[in-house]
Amino acid sequence: MDNEGVIDGHTATSVTAGQKVTNHKAARIVSENGDVYVITNGIVDNNGFIQGKTGTTVVEGQRQSKDNLMSDLIHTLGDIQRTVRSSLRAAENEQHPSSSAKSLMFYDKGRAVNKVASIISHGSVCSV
Repeated sequence: MDNEGVIDGHTATSVTAGQKVTNHKAARIVSENGDVYVITNGIVDNNGFIQGKTGTTVVEGQRQSKDNLMSDLIHTLGDIQRTVRSSLRAAENEQHPSSSAKSLMFYDKGRAVNKVASIISHGSVCSV
């Protein structure tokens, strides 16, 4: 899947591809009032913007360079540096609509899905 424009499902947006999802610079995969799911058996190459404005954003690339995927999602929280374990295979970026808080949760999809780390941001103050 090659996106150079805007994919907006308004109430929910789902992008599924077999080998690769490419979100080009200035391209957006968004949802105004719902969740966003970007899932591929290959890799996610995000140079644009992926976000569910009032919902949850899930990005999963089964053959992804995990560090790159996590860096893309961490970037949505602002200027945060974090080392990510190489065994991580999926990430979820959740925005809480009732506040300015955002949380970024990392999952290990080895034998079971386990939350292994979380970042919560209230403005410029972040805790892990």
